[in-house]
Amino acid sequence: RKRSFSEGWVEFEDKRRALKIANMLNNTLIGGSHRSFHAHDLWSIKYLHKFKWDDLINEQAHEARAKQDKMRAELAQSKKETSFYMKQVGQAKAIEAMSERRARKAAAAASAGDPSTAPAAAADKKRPREEDSTLARAEGSSGIKALRRNFKQRRVQRGE
Repeated sequence: RKRSFSEGWVEFEDKRRALKIANMLNNTLIGGSHRSFHAHDLWSIKYLHKFKWDDLINEQAHEARAKQDKMRAELAQSKKETSFYMKQVGQAKAIEAMSERRARKAAAAASAGDPSTAPAAAADKKRPREEDSTLARAEGSSGIKALRRNFKQRRVQRGE
């Protein structure tokens, strides 16, 4: 299998020699024996004018920091989502436990024959929702006008 190399760097002490070698080797065969994997591949060499080795090192360090910062941000987001989910699970369990206690109290009150606590438990189970009362008012005597007044519509729409 051939390996695919995308970048490689060579540093020369003499700029003239680096420019001459880059121009001489660019688009020439890598060579070697005919059975070699890279025998028929071409060099692609560029001379980078006013480029320092420190620039390359700094760029690689910057890319590594950016990758690490991105990973930290993703981990923080994941942790935040997990803690929110666990909080919601805890709340759901608490609500379920409260409803079970109410049901047990209602069942105990019904079996004991105490009429004062049974209706209160039944009233807790079914509370009228705001939307239900709004619809009931809309269906009443004043009809659609009450519904519009309830939702504070700014202007009356024609073509009902």
